[in-house]
Amino acid sequence: MKNLINVFIMLVATFAAGNAQLFVEGNARVTYRDYEIANFNNQFTQFSIEISPKAGYWLTDHIAVGSNVSYSIGKAKTVNNNPDSDGVFEDIRSEYGFSVFSRYKIQMPKRFSLLFESSLGVRRNIQKGKNIKDEIARKVSTTSLVNVIIFPAISYDLSDRFSLVASCESLSFGLGFGNTKIENTGQKLRNNNIGFNTQSTIFNSISNIQLGFIYNF
Repeated sequence: MKNLINVFIMLVATFAAGNAQLFVEGNARVTYRDYEIANFNNQFTQFSIEISPKAGYWLTDHIAVGSNVSYSIGKAKTVNNNPDSDGVFEDIRSEYGFSVFSRYKIQMPKRFSLLFESSLGVRRNIQKGKNIKDEIARKVSTTSLVNVIIFPAISYDLSDRFSLVASCESLSFGLGFGNTKIENTGQKLRNNNIGFNTQSTIFNSISNIQLGFIYNF
């Protein structure tokens, strides 16, 4: 992950030196969920944070290309209140990725712009789990993914240089191909999916909103 970030920073610095069409973008998302499944007497708590720096180049006034890196880390806790259960479990997940993207911008009134972005990327997810009674977190699985995603975003120009941008994964359409290795058993699973990512509740949709900023050189 550190090497990816260093390469990303070097590319940005190189292009920024002589290109007025270059832009950099930074996104961050924090997710917290707390819910209960009454039928199974289980309570779940999830918390995650993700950062995603991005750099792009405007080929025209409406079309841009670029790349970005991302990193996220999260923790999920499951409390099983059944008398015959082992109690409390924790899952810790870290994920990093790299992608290239293209973007199409439609200028709207009052400094707003509608953005349509498509990206091709690779991601790697490492999951560790443990029972709270245990002292050591054990690696549970490693997942490698290749995905293609199309999603909309909206930006607002604060000035000629700075803009705010918001996107929502709940409105994305994508293809995904991956493999998961289960560490305890050595079992390997293949994950292929295609679909429109929708959420069943307003809360879930809001939690998938990603906010960021754009700086135009």
